[in-house]
Amino acid sequence: MKMSTLANAATVLLMLGPTMASAAPNAALAPFPQPEPGQVRHVIQLPARAEEPRFQVEIQVGKTLTIDCNHYAFGGELVERHVPGWGYDYFVYGKEHPLVSTEKACPPDSERSAFVQAVDANRMLRYNSRMPIVIYTPADIEVRYMLWRADADPMPAERL
Repeated sequence: MKMSTLANAATVLLMLGPTMASAAPNAALAPFPQPEPGQVRHVIQLPARAEEPRFQVEIQVGKTLTIDCNHYAFGGELVERHVPGWGYDYFVYGKEHPLVSTEKACPPDSERSAFVQAVDANRMLRYNSRMPIVIYTPADIEVRYMLWRADADPMPAERL
């Protein structure tokens, strides 16, 4: 492999670093159960950061669907479970509820591909680079995440 190809690959990884979860080592996943038939195990291994208490992770569960100009969502719950004897937590996305939407008339050619979130399945978790975030879902469900950072200095509330 040429050095420029390696440099380009490294550049792409650096650019995607904050938005992609790195694969957790298999040893870190050993305590967690294997996915049941028809399920997929999603793993988010966060990189170590200075001041981790200032960060939170928003978990988003959903599907990429072809939709029109209406607003879409579906129900489903992200249930927290515990690994017996380890004290580790993981999440299981339960039964998916039907897709719902507004019903306004859309202009022609308004179809597009978009990520549609499960309404009751989003979670805010504390940032912890020492433990993977493990989520089990049906095979057709996607898991995404966003990082949130608090300001360094809290702002005072006004006394009235």
